[in-house]
Amino acid sequence: MPVQNKMWTLKLKTIFLQSWKTHIPKSSTTAATNDIKDILRTFKKYGVRQEGLAFSRKITRSMPIWYHRHADKKIRKLNHSEASICLKKNHKIFSVGEASDFVIHLGNLNHQPIANCECLPCVTTRVDTQCHNPNRCMNRAKDLLNTLPSKWDPRQQLPEDYEREQGAVGDYDQWSYFDPTVTTKGELSDSLRTFTHGELCNDLPDTRPYDGLNNGGHRWVLF
Repeated sequence: MPVQNKMWTLKLKTIFLQSWKTHIPKSSTTAATNDIKDILRTFKKYGVRQEGLAFSRKITRSMPIWYHRHADKKIRKLNHSEASICLKKNHKIFSVGEASDFVIHLGNLNHQPIANCECLPCVTTRVDTQCHNPNRCMNRAKDLLNTLPSKWDPRQQLPEDYEREQGAVGDYDQWSYFDPTVTTKGELSDSLRTFTHGELCNDLPDTRPYDGLNNGGHRWVLF
């Protein structure tokens, strides 16, 4: 992990969730570094990475916003501006969910796109964080979120918003229920897969019901 910038320790989490790469000097021969090398080689060999058709809003919100693994590369240019430094140092915003919650204030009816906006969210933000320009920081957080593809943007409509929970249809133990949902749920660790290969697809599948198909509470039961 790079150590030149003290802020790195605050915004870097793991190479599986972010776009940075770790570096271990070849000259290092300690047992700890050798173990790390072996672990990283194993992860690479077996294709450990985040993969799935769709992810729950809980998972997408839990992702780190800084160096987001699946964001457009232009997010790197947004990491070191004055507003970005303020977001990290004063606002303590590190996750996609925290950035999303912060951006909501831009929709406040009393908000004005000026540094000294007197709407309640801006006034509260200045008092709580010592930020001199909440509007600027909110817009920078929005810029960061706008680099996310649809699969990883919790502001978008996600498949879990219209997927039905598969309930029981009888007391027959021999029945197996087909789960038509495509959303990976749980924690961030549940988004990791092994034996992956090829290009990642970050487009959301369109599984919305249409023309009565897959609608009306119908369930498929396999015998």
